[in-house]
Amino acid sequence: MRRYLIVNGVSTAVMYAGVWAFVPSVTSLTQTLNQTWDTYVMGDTILGPVLYRMITVGASLLGAG
Repeated sequence: MRRYLIVNGVSTAVMYAGVWAFVPSVTSLTQTLNQTWDTYVMGDTILGPVLYRMITVGASLLGAG
């Protein structure tokens, strides 16, 4: 039983370390999502102005702008 717990603990730690090594940092993930949003949604000729207007109206209703 003790051997099983040691092997299980070590293999779990190695697995989490391997996954954590390939996970991007939060900052780069946020920048990537922001660039994707700007490129594909706000850059669109139809969606861009509609979403911009929705955001500005929503912000003015909340008193943020």
